[in-house]
Amino acid sequence: MSEPTVRVRIELRHIRPKIWRRIEIPVSTTLSMLHEIIQVSFDWWNYHLWEFQIRNETYGIVEFFDEIDWKEIHDAEKFRLQTFIDHGVKRFRYLYDYGDHWEHDVIFGAVRESEIDYPVLVGGAGCRPPEDVGGIRGFMKFLEAMGDTSHEEHEEYVVWYGKVFDPDELDKIKVNWHLKNLSFP
Repeated sequence: MSEPTVRVRIELRHIRPKIWRRIEIPVSTTLSMLHEIIQVSFDWWNYHLWEFQIRNETYGIVEFFDEIDWKEIHDAEKFRLQTFIDHGVKRFRYLYDYGDHWEHDVIFGAVRESEIDYPVLVGGAGCRPPEDVGGIRGFMKFLEAMGDTSHEEHEEYVVWYGKVFDPDELDKIKVNWHLKNLSFP
């Protein structure tokens, strides 16, 4: 079955060199599904709250925000990428983890017909920051210590992280295997 797909670039904000992923996904993908795709593409652990900010509107998990009643939010399961593409949206923001505050730019590229019926990682660079590292400042401190074996906190960070950090690590085969095996309702 042929369905239009969109090439999407997702960049982690405020970090140099850029940590990014380029994925190809069906335009019928919901924002909720896109959240799952971003989680897999960046190898996030998916245990923090998240939201999309698109043209001054917030999209996410309505049930959670209804309970705490501090933010008006639209149900991410009800909005497909095609809707935003049709309304001329070119880029928007994805926020993962309200504590560490990992902001991502989501940028739409070309839409084309494709035989692909699942998301595919077609490019990317860099290893994302560790979960719960303490945001941008914590990540910079982590990189400094991990990059210098004589740093007083190097060994502590290696033990905390579980291995030496490779800032260039990106296992495209593993990511694509997980993307292909995502299941959506």
